[in-house]
Amino acid sequence: MLAGCYVERKKLQDGKNKLKQLLEQLEAECKREQLGKSQLLQASYNILGHHKGHLVDCWLSDADLPILVRYFQALDSPLDVLDLRSNRITDQGTKHLLLLLQPRRALFISINLQENYISPQGIRLLATGMEGMGYSIVIQDGRVEATDTSGRVLIVDVSNNKDAAALVFTPSSVKLAKVKTLKPASVSKPGR
Repeated sequence: MLAGCYVERKKLQDGKNKLKQLLEQLEAECKREQLGKSQLLQASYNILGHHKGHLVDCWLSDADLPILVRYFQALDSPLDVLDLRSNRITDQGTKHLLLLLQPRRALFISINLQENYISPQGIRLLATGMEGMGYSIVIQDGRVEATDTSGRVLIVDVSNNKDAAALVFTPSSVKLAKVKTLKPASVSKPGR
């Protein structure tokens, strides 16, 4: 009986230590994400009037990509290069990135997605999506080279990515609150 209690105590202690380690990792990720979002705000301001989007190490996740896509689509002139290295983009984010790569409306000549969390399966999803849009695709060493019908070449560098299982926390899309519009109360004219 005493040996059984010792084994249970050991399991609880190990579980406690593992939870403590996960909490410390989560706190560190939270601090880095806050710093990354500050860098993102500064970088988005610096993009205006330039031809290069430098959003390296801004802790962008798949949940941030729909907003980022709308931002780039709203720019007055397209960028030549979008550098998204060292963020938290996974296979799930490739569907949003495809919105930026449509032929005749492609906003970039080169996108750098190195050091994210896109697996070989995600690279295939990206290449298949681009091929479905009419691009001729060549995949070599983690680079997807796509040529549209006019001969314009688009390069997406997805080399040197990491395993998504290493992420402690994977952000999900934030659901925005619905805003109710109130109808004005009926107003009667004075004297009636």
